[in-house]
Amino acid sequence: MAREIEDRYNEGAILGNLGIAHRALGDVKSAIECYEQNLKIAQETGNRRGQAAVLGNLGNAYGMSGDLRRAIEYHEQNLAIAREIGDRNGQVAALANLGVAYRESGDLERAFEFLERALTIAREIGDVMCAAHASLNLAVLLAGQSRWPEALSNAQYSAQAYAQAGHEEYAQEARQLIGQIHRQVS
Repeated sequence: MAREIEDRYNEGAILGNLGIAHRALGDVKSAIECYEQNLKIAQETGNRRGQAAVLGNLGNAYGMSGDLRRAIEYHEQNLAIAREIGDRNGQVAALANLGVAYRESGDLERAFEFLERALTIAREIGDVMCAAHASLNLAVLLAGQSRWPEALSNAQYSAQAYAQAGHEEYAQEARQLIGQIHRQVS
């Protein structure tokens, strides 16, 4: 319908949503195809915020496919645009995604750096959910390095923030990590 009436903005949004649906179903290849079309439309229409969002989606999709080099490239582009347009929430998401991608690639020092920056900005802007996400990812990273007190502190913060926000599934994930940490230190 959006193509029929030449509504490029909504066509891009629909493609983005289709990409999200494909990714949720595990069809990463189709997700990437939708995101690439979405990115082209966002570039053609000058929609910088849309470009940043779809670059993040492309980064996440390539991360799911195991192509961490491309995932990092897309997340870096996302971060650059988020900074350019002054989107602090977008910066937090891009920094956190970079942290996860670097953690998965084995570059734990860079992962820590990006996750710490994401957490700092999330707290500065009062975004409790993004802070909880960044803190939980930091907890996972720190637990992997046997830095138990720091991992525990981050996991506890996440569990509390998620529970207060009513996100019980995420709170449970944080509590499971807390349990794993307690088992390691006892």
